[in-house]
Amino acid sequence: MGLLDWNVTAYTVAATVQAEDLHKHYEEKLGAKYEVKLELKGKSRLQRTLTGVRENSVFIAKNAYHRTLITPVHKDGITTFKFDESSVSPWLTALSRQTGLIGVLLIRIIYGNGNDFYADVMDVLCTSYPVKEEKLNVGISTLWKGQKQNQPA
Repeated sequence: MGLLDWNVTAYTVAATVQAEDLHKHYEEKLGAKYEVKLELKGKSRLQRTLTGVRENSVFIAKNAYHRTLITPVHKDGITTFKFDESSVSPWLTALSRQTGLIGVLLIRIIYGNGNDFYADVMDVLCTSYPVKEEKLNVGISTLWKGQKQNQPA
């Protein structure tokens, strides 16, 4: 792995998976342990703007700090699952902005790591669907590597 490589893991299924079906699997397997909600996009542009939900997705939260949003993205009969762990509770966002690095460290100490939570989320996905895991390089180095492959020998 080079300095300009950035590897991400893509999870795909060779079928069309709707957010409603995904929510059903998560609700029955993790509903008692975590908060599981189906978030539907609005029918109009104004509704999507006001709610902030652009695509149908499943929201799963362990606490105010450990939470994820899973969005199935469809293309050519293949579903790729997009995970978003960037959202935390609004009051934690305000607290971390007010207290800076010390606040962020304290929040992580209080809530601990979420390895068990994220393992549960992935376990439900992998047991419910035939998920194919693939490592993709999305770094800047792909620009040069792509040119090398396309040049004549």
